[in-house]
Amino acid sequence: MTTTAAPTTAVTTTAAPQQVRPTRSLRRLVDEVRTWHRPLLAMVVAMVALVVVSAIGMVVDDRMLLGESVWLKPMKFGFAFALYGTTLAWLLTLPHKGNRWTRWMGTLFAVTGFVDVGFIAVQAARGTFSHFNSADDPVNAIGQIVFTSGVPGLFLANLVIAGIMAWQKVADLPLTRAIHAGLALAVAGMALAYGMGANGIQTHDDAAGQPVELQAGHTVGAPDGGPGMPLTHWSTTDGDLRVPHFVGLHGIQFMLVFAVLLGALAARVTWLRSERTRARLVGVVALGYAAMLSTLTWQAFREQPLIHPDGRTLTAFAVITVATAAGTAAVYLVAHRRISAAAPPHA
Repeated sequence: MTTTAAPTTAVTTTAAPQQVRPTRSLRRLVDEVRTWHRPLLAMVVAMVALVVVSAIGMVVDDRMLLGESVWLKPMKFGFAFALYGTTLAWLLTLPHKGNRWTRWMGTLFAVTGFVDVGFIAVQAARGTFSHFNSADDPVNAIGQIVFTSGVPGLFLANLVIAGIMAWQKVADLPLTRAIHAGLALAVAGMALAYGMGANGIQTHDDAAGQPVELQAGHTVGAPDGGPGMPLTHWSTTDGDLRVPHFVGLHGIQFMLVFAVLLGALAARVTWLRSERTRARLVGVVALGYAAMLSTLTWQAFREQPLIHPDGRTLTAFAVITVATAAGTAAVYLVAHRRISAAAPPHA
């Protein structure tokens, strides 16, 4: 007896497409960030919270100081310290000699930054001035001692970190050069804050209308509180040292972004593929940025507002632009010649 097997029907199973999990890359990023300098990250979180609180305060609190919301200054300082603290927390993870010292300096920066900006927030809540306030009430008297002691701590921390890293290659050549230049610019920007102490004594009303004597001010050539630019409130009628202070302090972010952009362009632009070429471009731009910072400082000390430059200031900016363009062209020509010399001869 012959048994015939029943025909079988082949069943083709199509595997379900593998789901893309973008959360994996996010988790890797979070895990990496957790290895960053923890005191600085804690400060950054506090500063972000302050920005949110200050933004709400600007909506619900109508008190004013020198024509701006009492909460605008803590919001600006919170944003600036969050940005700079994030940059510094990442920077300290790069391999370098003397990392024990730099980590201690990072902790010093985090603690002094938290205390200093915290005092600015407290004074905003009280409706009075934080900087240069000479009032003798207990909160301000104690706060000013802490505040004025903390500012040198911030400067010292940055100076030590810049000095330790200045002679080391902590990443590829372009990024290393950007870090060195950026730290130097940031230290210069912080140092410019000390120039604000020579602007003379002035008196202004606090948010309650009570006169407060200030030992100095930000504006050169006139008391603070005059017409200012939107949001920043940099003076539109006189010199303002907050301009070069801001430009110098955030030079490190500019230089890092520039180096990263060059690295991204290197995949498409042949003459940028050499690390040495990109490093030279970073050097050219860093010199141009430093020259711009010097010009802005010169402009402010000549009691001239940022948005109303005179002929000498415009000439200085024109020279900087031409020199930077010429330096960029020189780097390109050298790179192009190198590529041409390396190319095989035509048959």
